[in-house]
Amino acid sequence: MSTGPYTKLVPRRLLIDNGIRFEEGVTNEDVLWTAEVFAAADSVIFIGEALYFYFAREASVTSSFGEHTAIVFRICRKLEEMVQANYPSLHESCSEYCAKACWSVILTASRGDNRKRFPTVYDLAMRELAERGDDIARYCNSSKELLLRFLVSTHLYGLIKK
Repeated sequence: MSTGPYTKLVPRRLLIDNGIRFEEGVTNEDVLWTAEVFAAADSVIFIGEALYFYFAREASVTSSFGEHTAIVFRICRKLEEMVQANYPSLHESCSEYCAKACWSVILTASRGDNRKRFPTVYDLAMRELAERGDDIARYCNSSKELLLRFLVSTHLYGLIKK
């Protein structure tokens, strides 16, 4: 299921009554927005038919890496807090989703010259790896992921050429 708001029809009144808004100027906010909408809704209906087609442009903010990308760490923390407080039975699934989302950003921050071009994001990524290391190890556990975790944690990932 996509978290993109473009895949949902949501009554305006539901958003207003529950104070659900997008944080202006922030990317990846749709994950938290979707969780808030589902939490506030009395019912949700899935129709299983594509009614909207989304095309990501290569240079779009959602497919590019930069300072804005680190917001994933904060969004995941908020999402986990909300799920833990309101839906503890979904905590494990939420932790898996967030570990994989954060791991993706950590890998990208460690890759190529991203580490040099965005040192703040790289530092945040390394802190996130230290905090989420157990979850990342639990959910990203293939042989390839194990090797990548070793390379990232020893700061070798960005230095080795293919």
